[in-house]
Amino acid sequence: MLRRSLFASALMLASTVGFAGVASADTATVTFSGSIPGVCTFDNATASGSLATSSSYGNQYLFASQGYAGTEASLNVTCNTAGTVSIGQATPSSSNPVATIANVGFGSYWDTNPISVSAGSTVPVKVSMYAYSQNYGQLPSGNYQYTVTLTAAGN
Repeated sequence: MLRRSLFASALMLASTVGFAGVASADTATVTFSGSIPGVCTFDNATASGSLATSSSYGNQYLFASQGYAGTEASLNVTCNTAGTVSIGQATPSSSNPVATIANVGFGSYWDTNPISVSAGSTVPVKVSMYAYSQNYGQLPSGNYQYTVTLTAAGN
């Protein structure tokens, strides 16, 4: 009897192993996503120029413009999307010796039209300005300072 039980157990074990089910495979899809925002950046957030008088105009004007006097502020803007650079008004320092009128622009002739920047490019930007007394007379001696805000933005 023991032999029969042993034989039956061996037979069941063999049939379980011999007829085991075939393994099946399954698939899954994994998705990755992300985005890069369009940005424009300046290489120098604190660029500066220098103001000077011109012998042609005496002390009536302060210039920061090639072809007149002084030095334009120079910086570069890089955009990873199409963008523009725009220029704000010059803000005089409260410590200026006299009230002045100041005009700013891009390049030597104070162009205020926005500068276009192509996607993936770097563009040089030159900022110029001139200032004169509100009384249209000679500017008194002293230190003059102005700030100008440039804005670079993707379209």
